[in-house]
Amino acid sequence: MLLGTDTDKAIAHQIGKSVRAVSKRRARLGIKPFRRPASHIERRDGYIYEGVSIDDPLRCMSRNKRGLVAQHRLVMARHIGRPLTVDETVHHRNGIRDDNRLDNLELWVKQHQPGQRVTDLLAFAHEILERYGSEEGFLTTTSTTTPLALSVSPR
Repeated sequence: MLLGTDTDKAIAHQIGKSVRAVSKRRARLGIKPFRRPASHIERRDGYIYEGVSIDDPLRCMSRNKRGLVAQHRLVMARHIGRPLTVDETVHHRNGIRDDNRLDNLELWVKQHQPGQRVTDLLAFAHEILERYGSEEGFLTTTSTTTPLALSVSPR
């Protein structure tokens, strides 16, 4: 029989019975429930999580004891060659959460100062340049316009 070789839901679908009926039969026969390996989990919200081994330097990105890390964060971290910081998020361009191809992912930084003072913005810009300025592919220009000079007239 199939019990113990796949999830109760999958078996119920295969034989045309309810999940409850399959789990009751499995329990009566003393068969332990099938568990998918912790190395690959697809959550209900659409994100895929991967288990990261203890000796992997990207394990520090895990937020639980089992070493599970969101797959899209792992793809980006492997691409840039370092673990992501807590203020960095990975955005899916097409909005599909399980589409973790590198060309569908963007690295976003959500850290910013709460004010809009020019000195704060400049300090933040310097911080961003220090962090990402040496990494190829992140700083690309799409505009050919030159910066504008701002002038302030007295009232």
